Amino acid sequence: MTVDPDPLLGRIIAERYEIVSLINAGGMGVVYRAKQRSLDRPVAIKFVHPQFLGSDVSVQRFMEEARAVSRMNHPHVVSVFDFGRTPEAEGGYLFLVMELLTGPDLAKVLGHERLLPLRRVVSIVVQTLEALAEAHH
Repeated sequence: MTVDPDPLLGRIIAERYEIVSLINAGGMGVVYRAKQRSLDRPVAIKFVHPQFLGSDVSVQRFMEEARAVSRMNHPHVVSVFDFGRTPEAEGGYLFLVMELLTGPDLAKVLGHERLLPLRRVVSIVVQTLEALAEAHH
């Protein structure tokens, strides 16, 4: 069995972002490590799975939500630098360009440490609630 090569690896998105490697894939999309060419800065780019692009309404909702998230500035919320849609001839992908965070995600931490110290759990919950409050503000 042959595996199809990833069609986005090595591509240039929006004439500014070079896709370098796959970070992770999930239910809503795929996240790549990329380089913002003008600033030589590493970024993360999330592409929304095509099945969520079925209507103009869903695309418009994505654009509105991306615009709102890009205005957020909070230490517990990833910064969104840019967003958009590739031309239809290039797949018509919706994308978000975000700061590239390093370190393990919470799922990996919990996979290694089944029971976290109470102080750490409280810290994680407080940070999450602060981010949620910012989003609703």
